[in-house]
Amino acid sequence: MFLQFAIVVGNTSIMSVKASEIKLISRVAAGDEPAFAQLYISTSEAVYRYLKRICGDSDRSDELLIKTYQQAWQTADDYNQKLPPTSWLISMARELAMSCRELADKHDRNERAESESIAALDRQKAFLNAMDSLPVESRDSLVLVLMSVYTYHAISEITGLTIDDVKARVFDAKNLLNEKLKKHGIKKYQVSKSNILRELIPLYINGALSGKHKIAFEKSLKNDPSLKQEYMEFYEIEAYFDPLDTTSRQHLDRLYSTIKNSLDDLQEIPDEGLDENDTSSKKADFLHHMLSSSQIGWGLAIVQFVILLMVLVFGGSDDSNSIEPNISATQILQQNKGKQLNLIFKDEATHLQIRKLLTQLEAVTVAGPTEIGLYTIEIDGDEQQAQDVLNKLRMSDIVLLADPAY
Repeated sequence: MFLQFAIVVGNTSIMSVKASEIKLISRVAAGDEPAFAQLYISTSEAVYRYLKRICGDSDRSDELLIKTYQQAWQTADDYNQKLPPTSWLISMARELAMSCRELADKHDRNERAESESIAALDRQKAFLNAMDSLPVESRDSLVLVLMSVYTYHAISEITGLTIDDVKARVFDAKNLLNEKLKKHGIKKYQVSKSNILRELIPLYINGALSGKHKIAFEKSLKNDPSLKQEYMEFYEIEAYFDPLDTTSRQHLDRLYSTIKNSLDDLQEIPDEGLDENDTSSKKADFLHHMLSSSQIGWGLAIVQFVILLMVLVFGGSDDSNSIEPNISATQILQQNKGKQLNLIFKDEATHLQIRKLLTQLEAVTVAGPTEIGLYTIEIDGDEQQAQDVLNKLRMSDIVLLADPAY
């Protein structure tokens, strides 16, 4: 019975793509910056955690995080709807890390240092050196399998490898780590490769096992010394990664400011395309160029004066948000917040029906479902549009309750 369970867990992803997530990426593809801010807030911690674990330092992680979200902004049209947004972004971050010359050079430097100072290292330093000297591909396998609640199937979708190849890479990477540790006098016991329980160890550590399955695994762990030894080896790897996970929301917001300020440059129209009879939209682009150019000081002063007059006359418009240089993702969402509604679907409502209804209404799920099945959705528009959507929800055959969110 437990053997059958082990096979199922190893080949099933507990993650699925929600209708709201597909809608969110669609809005990003359409150039919706508030949607991009929402995507960043919901995914950046996990993506940054992956990058910190594989890079080992903040500077390189910062650089790759910025590149990842710039690429997401440019390629949202090509979004793979089989992947949850976080996995999609991690797959992009992973490709950037795999091609990073500096990470390969770091591996070469650490490998040389390892051979020069083996005798002088204590256990902790030996483990740090051994981990840092792993090739980036091996480190990547260990990082992914110890990411929170990732199953082998989820990693397979991110990497494009088969599930069996994912498992092989994980344990080959750990065996390579053990070989490096032996050079420092730290011996590791070999565990039978036929023991399928060992494949559940990383999933247990990253939280993918729960309920009776977790209890069953813990019972096996208690009664099998060799399984316990392998568990301790993976646990030591996770303990190495843990200190790399620390970051603050403020730091991620500062990185978002850099990303946001680069969005216009990623889609900028060359100046040669401008002429005297440009449309008003092209004139707006010209004003933006004047604002961002350090060479046209007088133009900047004049435009700023005109903007100040407009703010005084019209009382400030939402368009002024676009010239704030250090706005955070959280602030963008607060400034562009739509109308929110609460609803509970009937028990017999299927995921496909819910997804279809929310897509038709162009609604975005911002919270839920809770334990009682309560969703909070958000729609763009005024009070009348919100009321129209509310009426449609109340008339739906799959909606049990729909009310304004307060």
